[in-house]
Amino acid sequence: MTIRKPGLHRTLRTQRGYALIGIIAAVGIAATTVLVTSLSTTAINNEQERKTNAALALAKLALIGRAAAGGPDGNHPGSLPCPDLGTGIVGEAAGTCSSVDQQIGRLPWKTLGLADLRDAAGERLWYAVSSNFRDVDTNIINSNTLGQISVTGTISASNVAAIVFAPGAQLDSQPRDSAHQNTISSFLEQPYIEKLVFTSQAAGDSFNDRLMVIEPADIFAIVQRRVAKEVQDALNAYFNQSYTVSTTATVDGVTTTTTTTKTNSRYPFAASVSNSNCLAGGNSDACVSVQDLTTGLIPGTPDAVNDFPPYSGTATLLGAGSADWFEANGWRQVVSYSVSPECATNSPAPCASGSINVTVNTTTLTNQKATLLFTGVPGRDDQRLKTTLLTGV
Repeated sequence: MTIRKPGLHRTLRTQRGYALIGIIAAVGIAATTVLVTSLSTTAINNEQERKTNAALALAKLALIGRAAAGGPDGNHPGSLPCPDLGTGIVGEAAGTCSSVDQQIGRLPWKTLGLADLRDAAGERLWYAVSSNFRDVDTNIINSNTLGQISVTGTISASNVAAIVFAPGAQLDSQPRDSAHQNTISSFLEQPYIEKLVFTSQAAGDSFNDRLMVIEPADIFAIVQRRVAKEVQDALNAYFNQSYTVSTTATVDGVTTTTTTTKTNSRYPFAASVSNSNCLAGGNSDACVSVQDLTTGLIPGTPDAVNDFPPYSGTATLLGAGSADWFEANGWRQVVSYSVSPECATNSPAPCASGSINVTVNTTTLTNQKATLLFTGVPGRDDQRLKTTLLTGV
């Protein structure tokens, strides 16, 4: 006779149930661990990407600000510094970078007034500058200037003025000991082809560079505003110029001379676009205004003979002294100047209001006494739209 134990089957079933629950729990814990690990890795990667992008963006802003300032002496708007080429990596721009090999190096963070910027891997940033944007006297830089660097791959760009690089973590093929601190290939993968074309691609085992381009439009959108302000100041100084008028009267044999001080309250006529002295390298003294010409170039010297009222001497606009950069860099030829007829120098009455009404892109100006139109970067409509600037005087 078989003696049955009523609780045995229930116990076995219960144990199997516990085992199944345990298996499910173990699988759940493993899945949760994988998910948490995946989320943690994603969060870390996102934070590293954010830190690197922030460093690149700050470097880009500093370089654009340096371009607007015009260098240490302020007389070369649009120019960029040389890279840091020193062995000590102190963040200071090299004095010269005439050869292509010298136009890529470390970011000159100290020269730019920055902290020692690093990417998420703790590496210092690198920097390449287009030859024709270097701060050298022989470079004529204005909003007609295009860069000579190109980028291919995941980022495609041409006519680039400069690039900032984050080298990322060291790869197996990149020795970064003290002997290789200035070796480009130890930090940048496929750094350049023919030294003017750089590569951008997705991060992987053999490539982890990050780069940010600086296009001429990025520079001139800011630089043109600086130039416009100086042109406005010069024209308004002319407008507010004081002069004296002497009146002589004889009454009962007594001659009396009365001197009255007045304000010009007029703008000069324009200079002709065909006057070669108004171009880069010309003689600003011979870039004279033309009577009754209301649209053209900003004159270097208003025509004193035809000016009304008369002046005791000639006034020079942006052609001498601290304004040499305006003439030397050909800014005069990329700015269209218009003056309202009732505000020009031979108007019989001082200018109270103008009659120029104009719209360019999304900017509309009405009843202007005078206007300035910067024609923007040539060759690419996307850049021209970002840099075409219309402003009143």
